[in-house]
Amino acid sequence: MVCMVMEGETVGCAEQGFWKVVKELGSGAYGEVFEVINTETGKEGAMKAVKHSDADLEASALKTLASVPIVYVPIVYAQFPLSKEYTAIVMEIGAADLGTLRANNPNGVFTKKTSLSIAHHVVSALWLSHENGWIHRDVKEANIVLKKESEIQHRQPLLLIDFGIAYPIGNPELQKNQPPFEESVYCSPAMAQGKPPQEKDDLIMTLYMLMTGRGYDEFSDPKTSLMKRLEFEQDPFKYITKPEDKWLGDIAKIIFAVEDDQECGYEAILDILAAAEKDFKPALHRFVIEGDENKPYIL
Repeated sequence: MVCMVMEGETVGCAEQGFWKVVKELGSGAYGEVFEVINTETGKEGAMKAVKHSDADLEASALKTLASVPIVYVPIVYAQFPLSKEYTAIVMEIGAADLGTLRANNPNGVFTKKTSLSIAHHVVSALWLSHENGWIHRDVKEANIVLKKESEIQHRQPLLLIDFGIAYPIGNPELQKNQPPFEESVYCSPAMAQGKPPQEKDDLIMTLYMLMTGRGYDEFSDPKTSLMKRLEFEQDPFKYITKPEDKWLGDIAKIIFAVEDDQECGYEAILDILAAAEKDFKPALHRFVIEGDENKPYIL
């Protein structure tokens, strides 16, 4: 996908503001993302360039979830036509995604406390998303961003991004076709089998992401590990070899016990996380970005 935006170019309009493109941050099947800065105010942002036909889905999800009392998604600053084919959505920019922060970590894995806190915030974000009509369908480290260091003490220090293949519950006008299996890095077995989207799919993908973050590499690639994932549903503790990670198995038992279209036991999962480490409250943990601008990480 190429939207032909160049570094140094200024885009936008008088009504939505003008934004200078600093650099490309990444690209995927449904859009390209650029770091931008407002030419008048100096406000930094992330600009996602998507095809016109895809813009309404993403913008609708972000605006809906930014209107609730507890916000775990980036705030949308502007939306405007970028070209004949593409729309630009300019939004709040974070510091770095979890995949980058873990890859740069000297240990290659997150500590138990960091993982518990990540789990708390991601499960909380998904609970809010589902309650407000959106199944994310693409939960992975690359789509969870730590806020800028100046905002990291915020009660919601993480941002859930990229609703490009999200499923709008009860809104058929915005629904898109099931994405190809290979586009969903941490996809659930149900998604891999082409089954209708369910809320628990997001939690299953979160579980695999957390296990990868703790060093269980067999869950990092759905193309080669689908059989292991199906086996994991039957016996989670077979794969959880670290005694300190028993909480992952406890969460798995709750998620896989959920019937289709039932509530996913979010509160029970949050209770497990709160009790997993003595004298530690995942909701209050404050992430510390270490390293430098070119190689940030969290332990």
